[in-house]
Amino acid sequence: TPTPTEEPTPTPTPTEVPTPGTSASTPPSNSGSNLASTGSNAVPVIAAMAAFLVTGYVILAVRRRAS
Repeated sequence: TPTPTEEPTPTPTPTEVPTPGTSASTPPSNSGSNLASTGSNAVPVIAAMAAFLVTGYVILAVRRRAS
């Protein structure tokens, strides 16, 4: 039974990943050349962070349901 509960919860991850990408593209234009060079690297990092936070939340939710 724990497997079907894990499958529907990861679906919100693709919806949360693109939103940080759009917010990450805006700061470089406001802050200057420093963030412009790191902006291209910041998008995958933010996406990874969002995915990590979501997976952690899913694990906590599964543990709460199991307990």
